[in-house]
Amino acid sequence: MTLNDSKRFHFLMHELDARVNNETMDRYGIERQSLVAMEELSELQKAISKLVRNPEDKTKPLEFKGLRHNLIEEMADVIICMDQLKEYYNITHAEIQINIDSKQARQRRRLEEE
Repeated sequence: MTLNDSKRFHFLMHELDARVNNETMDRYGIERQSLVAMEELSELQKAISKLVRNPEDKTKPLEFKGLRHNLIEEMADVIICMDQLKEYYNITHAEIQINIDSKQARQRRRLEEE
């Protein structure tokens, strides 16, 4: 890994239409959107499982691309839901970053110990 690879700012740095998310939350409420978030997380879990069970080298290219496309769709759904939860509960980027830093520091220590 090079120095340039050591920091990547990419995961939730996507453009989301705040008006759409706000209207969704206003119309359906936190309870319903929390259930939607759980469903979307489950669908992402299934998409990942399908890719693990059907690696590209063992499947037809078009079939793999379909599985990959499904993964991308489910990731987008989860990012939208996470943004809604973040806004509703007034969670800042800094609060999330503190936890990311802590968890990655712990993982770094584990990797060094192995």
